[in-house]
Amino acid sequence: MLLALLSTLFLHLPPAYAQVDLHAHLFLKSGMGPLLTGSSQDPVQARSWNSRLETKSNSSSLLTQTTPKIIVVSLYAHPWLSNPLNFDLRANTSRALDREYQELDGFLKAHSDRFTLAKNPQEARKAISEKKQVLVLSIEGAYGALETETDLQKWVEGRGLAILTPFHLTEDYFGGSALMPPLQAIFQSPLSFFESLIDSGGQCLQTICKSPVGIKSSGRILLERLLEKKVWIDVAHANEREIEEMLLMFQPRNLPLLVTHTALRTAYPAERGLGEMEIKYLKKTGGIAGLLPSNDYLNLDRESPCNSGLQEFKTDLATLEKALGPGKTAFGTDVNAPIEGLSPACPKPSGEIMSAFESRGYFRYEDLGALADYAAPDQGWSDRSVENFLASWEKIRPGK
Repeated sequence: MLLALLSTLFLHLPPAYAQVDLHAHLFLKSGMGPLLTGSSQDPVQARSWNSRLETKSNSSSLLTQTTPKIIVVSLYAHPWLSNPLNFDLRANTSRALDREYQELDGFLKAHSDRFTLAKNPQEARKAISEKKQVLVLSIEGAYGALETETDLQKWVEGRGLAILTPFHLTEDYFGGSALMPPLQAIFQSPLSFFESLIDSGGQCLQTICKSPVGIKSSGRILLERLLEKKVWIDVAHANEREIEEMLLMFQPRNLPLLVTHTALRTAYPAERGLGEMEIKYLKKTGGIAGLLPSNDYLNLDRESPCNSGLQEFKTDLATLEKALGPGKTAFGTDVNAPIEGLSPACPKPSGEIMSAFESRGYFRYEDLGALADYAAPDQGWSDRSVENFLASWEKIRPGK
């Protein structure tokens, strides 16, 4: 009798759900051009967890009941892929970002009863109290987007830009970027990779190679203006030298750290992985880090009979939550980026039935709630993430 009662109570516990997604490319087609199959208006194109270049979400995905309470909508435009016929790369980037923003604005107008774009944490709290879902505006990559005071006026004051990931995959005149593992770094940041290789005498191949390119003078000017305008700086793609320099800017202001989409460095041994420097700062001053749900950022045994991305991600999320402290972790899906999802769970012991989600793995945005229910460190994880995100954001944009 007691066992039956306990089973009933357990089965009726509310699902964990993913209440915060720190980095979602929901309107990416204009920014990726022909490289990405599908758009926000087309049916979702991905058919399996190892899909890379097909959309994993669309506008309808956002209307399901398990999408996060807070979604950071990151706009991104590849300087060339966004318009392969035009070699004015800055113009390509700017125009594609405008098109993505217009898609976002159109979605908000069509669904104003359910969604709101919050320009500050006070607006976010009000929307949540009214049972609405909150979208927060972000841009990934300052190149071609935030180069003039007019750009800043347009995006920050005019459109409500709240978060910027200033550095991305390659070096530009703002700064460098965090190096990926060697095979990726050779193609994305060849000069920085080979300089790191030479400086270390080849030893960095045994540890991790680190970019020698820090924040450039134009990047420092931009960051100072963004801090004045109370834009939260995301260090997800910054290299260690840049992070050291940015922390010197953050510390006197007592600003919390934001790492929107990252991986444990033990699982992803590269400068792009979350390092001890960021972990210490997050623990000391607060902030939040989003874990990437992708096999590409996990340490999977490729010769194992079962390479379960779901199970490894669950382990990494628990490890990160323990390292940073309660409430300082969330998801950073990077949805629609050209990365894999999470491979299915390993078969269960005889007699136990796998759910449909466990059998197919994670790759569709509407399954984010199922992923949270599967991987959350405990039942209160999602609510803690919401409160910590808002409390940290309030340190960036305090109320009047």
